Amino acid sequence: MHTSHTDTPLTTLLDLQDHTIRQRIRSTRLFASFFAAFAILLSTFVLVFGWGLHFETLLFIRPGFALMVPTTCISFILCGWALLNIHFQHTALNVLANLLTRIAIIAVAGISLTNLAFASFGHSTGLDHILFDITSDNQRAYMSPATAINFLAASICLAIIHFNVPSLQRLYVIITTAGLIIASTALTGYLLDTHALYEVWIFTALALHTAIGFVLLFLALLFYKPTWGWYPIVISNRAGSRIVRRMLPTIAIAPIILAWLALIATRMDLILPNFRLSLVTNITILLLATLLLWNGYLQNIADRKLHQTLKALKRTIGERDLLLSEVHHRVKNNLQQVMALLHLESVKVNDAAAKESFKTMSQRIKSLAIVHGMLIESKTLSKIHVDQFLQDLCPQIADGFLDEQNHIKLEVQVDPEVVELDFAVPLGILVTELITNAFKHAFPNRKDGHIQVNYSLQPDGSVLLQVIDNGIGFSGQSYNNFYQSDISSTNAGTQIVRGLIKQLQATLNVEGTNGTAVAIRIPAGISGDRS
Repeated sequence: MHTSHTDTPLTTLLDLQDHTIRQRIRSTRLFASFFAAFAILLSTFVLVFGWGLHFETLLFIRPGFALMVPTTCISFILCGWALLNIHFQHTALNVLANLLTRIAIIAVAGISLTNLAFASFGHSTGLDHILFDITSDNQRAYMSPATAINFLAASICLAIIHFNVPSLQRLYVIITTAGLIIASTALTGYLLDTHALYEVWIFTALALHTAIGFVLLFLALLFYKPTWGWYPIVISNRAGSRIVRRMLPTIAIAPIILAWLALIATRMDLILPNFRLSLVTNITILLLATLLLWNGYLQNIADRKLHQTLKALKRTIGERDLLLSEVHHRVKNNLQQVMALLHLESVKVNDAAAKESFKTMSQRIKSLAIVHGMLIESKTLSKIHVDQFLQDLCPQIADGFLDEQNHIKLEVQVDPEVVELDFAVPLGILVTELITNAFKHAFPNRKDGHIQVNYSLQPDGSVLLQVIDNGIGFSGQSYNNFYQSDISSTNAGTQIVRGLIKQLQATLNVEGTNGTAVAIRIPAGISGDRS
């Protein structure tokens, strides 16, 4: 079966992942197969029993009605069979099935074009009188122009779905809708005034069962592609679609019933013919107005329930935000207490290496505290502005290493971006490690220097984080191996950097010729939605 979903403004009304929508699409396609099969059965019944066994009543239903001629029966059978073949095509029979389907489509188009040619040249006999021995005295024993036009339209639609051409879906929907309108017009004419119907040239020889067959055929074609055209408005779960489903049956059926009842009342002399039109018009207006008011009432109820739900949701979100803000506040306070405890412990330690470890750990915790502090002030409580975050974090890291005797300058350049919490935390720790390493190792015998931190958004959506210093430099190859090697290291900072680079799915590159330039490229999408 050919399946293709091309996004259009109407197709976007459908959530194709929704179980209800998928079930409606499956049911609609099942109806398509049922209608196609019924059209085949109807035409076969007329062809076999009407023309084959000469049950003339099957040919015209009532005396004086137009006949359903053999080419019409054959065309219905071919169209219905082609649609079913496309729908239930098996892989093992693809080549043969495709060939037979194309032959059927070409045959229907050929029959319809030939009969249209006969009609255009004024011949009322048509192709049936050439191919079959038709001796009926019925003057309407030929394929009407409306029938030929509809079969030509059906063959075009079958070709579109057989060759799977989604770009022609608009043409497909226009043709199926027009064919359905033509068939419905004929059915309405038979219901209300057959003589008036026959006065229209294209409907002169369109039989009643032909009109029924076309309604079935074009419904089958329309239902076969339920995601094309206007049909998504009917099956969608949106509020407007629910209104359509409530109103459409009444709008489609009520005017016909009213007109038929008015016609019966006129024939029974209950109302005057001239008054009939006014009566039907006013009753139709009253009915549609009642239907519109009823739907407005239902929509108002739905809107009131929606408004109440939104109020409850806003209240819940407010409570959640308050709770989340309190959580961030408590986390920040707890981290600050941990930093204070680390400071107290470092005072008791005389070993320089141990003091340095306490200091480094305190810097890492400080980056986490800054993140949670910014989340408290953020409107979303789950996203922060990375430029504000790094502009705040980097100077605080530098303050722990600067004293009155050195003059190392720290410059921070950050492109504005809003990032998720899950990205901000590892980013903060990573920046902390890189700046700490620069202060500790880049200037061993100098009291001045320059460290630059760059966070820039790249055209491909990735993020480039750079920490550059003008210190003593570092062997780029050994630096890369130092951070990226799978060999375990006793250095906690090294292990942290390795883990964070892996977590962020980033790549690291180092240049150590004139100072050290660490470049970490973080792929697009890791930092979250940008705004």
